[in-house]
Amino acid sequence: MVNGELVALIAAHHREPKYLPLYILEQISKRVKAHEFAVSSFQTHTRLRMIDGIDHSLHQVQGLIERMGGLENAWPEFSAWLIKRFQADGAVLCLDNDYLTSGLDIGADALTRLDAWFCHDQSDLIASTDSVSLTISRFPLSEVTGVLALSILAPKCPYFRLYLTRGEHIHEISWGGRPDKPLEHHDGALGIAPRHSFEKWIEKRMGHSRPWSREARMLALKLRALLMELRLCK
Repeated sequence: MVNGELVALIAAHHREPKYLPLYILEQISKRVKAHEFAVSSFQTHTRLRMIDGIDHSLHQVQGLIERMGGLENAWPEFSAWLIKRFQADGAVLCLDNDYLTSGLDIGADALTRLDAWFCHDQSDLIASTDSVSLTISRFPLSEVTGVLALSILAPKCPYFRLYLTRGEHIHEISWGGRPDKPLEHHDGALGIAPRHSFEKWIEKRMGHSRPWSREARMLALKLRALLMELRLCK
């Protein structure tokens, strides 16, 4: 466990009860603690590099928007940056009732339903989902399955919404043993009924995009702050 999250797990099993001697348990404990420290240090280093990279990227975006005289003029280059930096498949910029799109086509009906959900059915300024069909009721059929959204609502400014979209990603999950395999025997007492075979079984998860990472959400927060500083209403 690192920062309250499970980062590694080793499981062992045997047909008969086995008891490990104390010195073996102590060695295992030392190795686990050393691994926890290494993972924690790596995560801290990675986070610092991530923040530096985000700040550098946003500085470039600021220069682009200022040089082009606003988001709408900068949209072709800005949307390309968004898709690359967020590892998205498409982007949609909404200013009041006007919108610009790039990349993966969300479709008019799906955009209308997404916009209604984001603006009226939830209260977060930044929201994300890797399955719009599960998160948003009555979501129309669309190539888009995942969305990261942010908004800016300020006096005398157009109502700003930005949607980063992703298509479906068929995720394969490997399991040790098929859950529907017939039981081979039952002990008749404790309810233990092991399946002797732990053959690899692949489960395919459909209707989801790749999940949005912490980095993507942090980038969205910083991007929103930058766009507010640029006074988009002027």
